[in-house]
Amino acid sequence: MHVLKPQPGDSYVAFGMGTVGFAGLLAAKLAGCAPLIAVDVFDERLTLARSLGATHTVNATEPQLVDAVRRLAGGRGAQWCLEAAGVPAALRAAVEVLAPRGTACLVGSAGAGVEVSLEMRTLQQGRSVRGCIQGESDVQTFLPRLIALYRDGKLPIERLVRHYPHAAINDAVADMLAGKTIKAVLQIRIP
Repeated sequence: MHVLKPQPGDSYVAFGMGTVGFAGLLAAKLAGCAPLIAVDVFDERLTLARSLGATHTVNATEPQLVDAVRRLAGGRGAQWCLEAAGVPAALRAAVEVLAPRGTACLVGSAGAGVEVSLEMRTLQQGRSVRGCIQGESDVQTFLPRLIALYRDGKLPIERLVRHYPHAAINDAVADMLAGKTIKAVLQIRIP
């Protein structure tokens, strides 16, 4: 909403459908983006993405991933990509699926020393790659806006959350790693 600022009808792709990828997808939906393309390695997450507004989904293990996404984005590529997987191959694909003058935003977390290579020619057509910090929003004004959107039913974040009793912490982690849970919330009962 604050970094890419997509407009109605702009093509948008989210790579990595975790909490941040879904937040970006929901924001792009609110902005009126079309097509809205979700990319992930877990089919369960792609099904959820479709139910939350993605017009297309692509499994990241697709051998012709870049070609498939570019085709879904109208042939020229996407105007906006969000890389939320934290995987070098995802960032490279996010840049490669961009249309000329398109922008990819890196938000996925990676450890120190993780590098990605890009073909220089890909950037020569005005494509941009940038990062952002916490969505670059002013919490004092943005948080009330998000709460209002949630109350109006426009941000169904409850569909991303699964509650676990504290004793099931290992199950929560296993479900997250298997792609069965987007946002695990542990419930601690105080006697």
